[in-house]
Amino acid sequence: EKGLLPELVALTLAGGIAGGFQGFVLSPTLLLKTRVMTNPVFREKMSLMRTTLLSFAIGFDVVKDEGVGALMKGSNIFALKRVFDW
Repeated sequence: EKGLLPELVALTLAGGIAGGFQGFVLSPTLLLKTRVMTNPVFREKMSLMRTTLLSFAIGFDVVKDEGVGALMKGSNIFALKRVFDW
């Protein structure tokens, strides 16, 4: 069946749009991961439960201290990068 766009163009656009969406969805998670990884409290060995609770505490602190919008810091650039990765 003949479409509006050649198949290769359609697939490339679909991949780019999906990559951009993925960038926006993953951005808050990656920001929190970076905050956890750079926090010195995680340099010591601890149980899975303690690690989980401290990780959540960092997430709640980010929202409390910087606002919900802080979770989207850098999301535009990250999403744009994901568009061009595809």
